[in-house]
Order: sequence, then structure tokens, then C-alpha cells
Amino acid sequence: MKVSEYEGVIKKCYKDEKLIDELVAQKIDFISGQKIEFLLAEKWKEIIDQLRNHNLKVEDMSYLQFPNLKLVVDEDTMFDYIKERRSLIIVLSLLCPVYTYYYKYSLLAQAGVGFIKIGEVNYLKNNILQKFIPNMHGIDVKKLIESTFLDYRYESHYFLTINRFDFVAPYKSADQSKNSTGYSFFEFLFESYPLDGLWD
Repeated sequence: MKVSEYEGVIKKCYKDEKLIDELVAQKIDFISGQKIEFLLAEKWKEIIDQLRNHNLKVEDMSYLQFPNLKLVVDEDTMFDYIKERRSLIIVLSLLCPVYTYYYKYSLLAQAGVGFIKIGEVNYLKNNILQKFIPNMHGIDVKKLIESTFLDYRYESHYFLTINRFDFVAPYKSADQSKNSTGYSFFEFLFESYPLDGLWD
């Protein structure tokens, strides 16, 4: 969907903002209530199993309180007291049939029994960062998702992050003031917090 189409939907609804807010909240609460049932569906389990069958370290993050399905594939390497983490993040929205995925490169420093983050960058196809993609053992992420969730379509995480809505707030965002700085499409459809260190 183009930016203008999203804006058109918002403008049509804006006349009765309070009613729209109530209807959207009801719908999202209903979806969230059904989330555990959805999580147990064979489709999501199939995605995770296929990744784990390639000896990938997969963390299912769908317990998070947002209407989405999310998983993270991490590949860690230690250099003395520094951990290099190469990650693939896949997120499916439960608000509409759209999914996205992106990579994250992180450096973490050992601090006692745990680690603290030094820095990270989120990206998909940036030429400089391609060498930091985790080894996916030949798995085609788009093919994996679209062969399992047939009605879902891909949208670029970069597009979803740089395009914004003004004067509205995402579901259960910490800031419900609907400020003029706006929130990204990503925050509305996938997670209620922004990505840091974004590259294309």
C-alpha cells in the first residue's frame, strides 16, 4: 500500500476520531485475546521448526504484548570480552496481512554474568553491512513466510520505518499524546517502539 493510500484511510476516519479510537481499541484487544490461540497454530510452529531444523538458534518473541508474531534468529561470536551478534528478525502483523524482516548487527560487552549493549544497527540490504548477515544456510526468508502464510505480503522494514502518521499514537504506546512528531507505520503494525540505528 502506498503512503497516500494510508493517509486517505486516516483522513476518512478522522472526522469521528473518538469513535474510531474506540473501535480500533476493541478490535486490537480482540486480536490480542486470540493471540495465544494463533501462536499455537501449525503455521507459526512450522516456520520455527523449519529454521531450527537448520540448526539455527531461534527465539520466539510472540509473547510480547503487541498483536504480532515475532521471532529472532541469533548467531553469536565471542572476541575476548566482546560478543558480536548477527540477527535476523521476522515480524508478522496480526492487524493486517503484512510481514517484514530485517537484520540487526550488535556488539555487546561482558559485564559480570551478563552483557551490556555497546551499539547496534538495523538494516536489510545495505551493501556495507551485507557481510554481517547471519548464516541462514540457504533459507529464502520470503519464500519461507509466503509459502506458509499464503495471504501475507512483504513490506520493506525501511519503508515502514521512515513513513509516519502524525497526531495519532500506536496501540498501547507509552506515549498516548498523539503528538505532531508522529509514529512510523512499523510502530503501528508491528511494535510500539521505534528501531534504533536504522539503515536501508
